[in-house]
Amino acid sequence: MTIFPDASTSENDLLLRYLNLMEYALGGDPLLGDGVGFLPALLTNPDGRSEFSFQRDPSKTDLTYAVQVSGTLQAGSWISIASSTGSAANGRR
Repeated sequence: MTIFPDASTSENDLLLRYLNLMEYALGGDPLLGDGVGFLPALLTNPDGRSEFSFQRDPSKTDLTYAVQVSGTLQAGSWISIASSTGSAANGRR
């Protein structure tokens, strides 16, 4: 499955591709059409720090996960604070 659009790709088709990729990446099966997966969660720890939690399957080596932050939400201002490829995970604590 490719998610990159071409001139004939409608906005609805593109959205569906992204949703299917998200479902696959977060533990669901986009071929079942049931929308079941594990939604990410943003929590606040007792010490006041934020924690972003999501399900990942280390056997899916075709995926790279990155958690990014930005103080302005502007293009070019985003930085990765954690990443995971296959069974390897890297991040700041």
